[in-house]
Amino acid sequence: MDTLNCLSRVLLLVVVFSFGQRSQVSGIVLDRVYVHIINELGPYQKLTFNCKSADDDLGRHVLNYKDFYTWSFYVNFWDLTLFWCNFEWEMSKGKKIDGSFDIYDAQRDQDRCDNQCAWRIQRKGLLSFNSNKFSWERIYRWPIPDAELP
Repeated sequence: MDTLNCLSRVLLLVVVFSFGQRSQVSGIVLDRVYVHIINELGPYQKLTFNCKSADDDLGRHVLNYKDFYTWSFYVNFWDLTLFWCNFEWEMSKGKKIDGSFDIYDAQRDQDRCDNQCAWRIQRKGLLSFNSNKFSWERIYRWPIPDAELP
């Protein structure tokens, strides 16, 4: 009787937590998410970055102008998957620009970009494609005034 009572409680908790989830729970559906980063800073402009999650460090990468980098993963059951990236580029001789941004946040991005999240890294900020609106949106600006940008 004790085992049955314990199992019924566990089942009840699973049902309660299931209703708290969105209809698309990647941990159940097993959709792989792809994140694409494209360097659009300008000709001869290199973009250096390192992306991480709580579980993964994707390492340091350097992209030439118009090159891209892609990686994929599965969103965890609780929709808490988060990847952040540290970006750096040289605005002018000796003047480096850097910033850290949440490049994938499951709670923000599952509905906004589905399983293909594309980012255009530009001088005025980071643009992300919103598949619902079928348009690019500036999500982040570099941590410097626009007036200082060339």
